Amino acid sequence: MGQEVSPAWERLYSIIKEHARTISIGVLIIAVAGGGFLWNRSHRASLRNRAAMALREGVDLFYASRQAENPDFQMAIASLSGVTESYPGTGVAGQAALYLGHIYYAKGNYPAALERYQKAVSELTSESPFMEVALLNVAYALEAKREFANARAAYKQVLDLPRGVLKDRAVIGIGRCYEAQGDPKAASQTYKSMLKRFPNSPWVQELRQRMDMLQAKNPKTQ
Repeated sequence: MGQEVSPAWERLYSIIKEHARTISIGVLIIAVAGGGFLWNRSHRASLRNRAAMALREGVDLFYASRQAENPDFQMAIASLSGVTESYPGTGVAGQAALYLGHIYYAKGNYPAALERYQKAVSELTSESPFMEVALLNVAYALEAKREFANARAAYKQVLDLPRGVLKDRAVIGIGRCYEAQGDPKAASQTYKSMLKRFPNSPWVQELRQRMDMLQAKNPKTQ
C-alpha cells in the first residue's frame, strides 16, 4: 500500500506543476545573481591585488631613487602615476598619490606636491591610517607655498581627526604659520598649548628652543 500524501503536499505539488516554468526561471535568476556576486567579489579582490603589486613596484622605485647619489625620480613618477590612473577608488591610488607628493615636495615643486597630496585625501577613506599623513602634508605644502591661513586650516583638519599620532606636528605647524604671519603672541600661545597637550612629544626639546628664539626676538611676548 502506497504512502498517503497529505492534502498540503498535494496543494504544493499542484502549485509547483502549474508554475514550473516560472519557478525554474526564478531559480536560474538566483543562480546567475549569486554567480555574478561571486565573480564581482573575485574581480575586486584580483583588482586590489594587482593594484597592491603596482604600488609596491612604484614605492621600490621611489626608495631606490632616493638612495641614489644623483636621485632621478622619473621612473618612480611614471610608475606611481600609472597606479593613480589605473586603480582609482582602491585606496592604493591614494597611497601612490602620497608618494608622488613626497617626490614633488622634495623637488621644491610645491604646487605639484599640493595637487598630489589633495588627490591622496580624495582617494583615501577617513578610516585609512594614511589619511592623517595626507592631510598633514597638504598643510606642509600650503605652508611651503606661503599660504599660511590655508595651511593653518589644513593643520586644524589634522587636529580634528578622531585619532592620530601626528597632532603635535600639526600644532607646531599652526604656530609656525602665526610666526610667518607676524603674530608672535598667537605663535607663543600655540606652542604653549602644544606643550600642555603633548608633554611627551619627541618634538618638545626642539619646540622649547624655538620658543626661546621667539621670546628673544619678541621680549614682550608672553
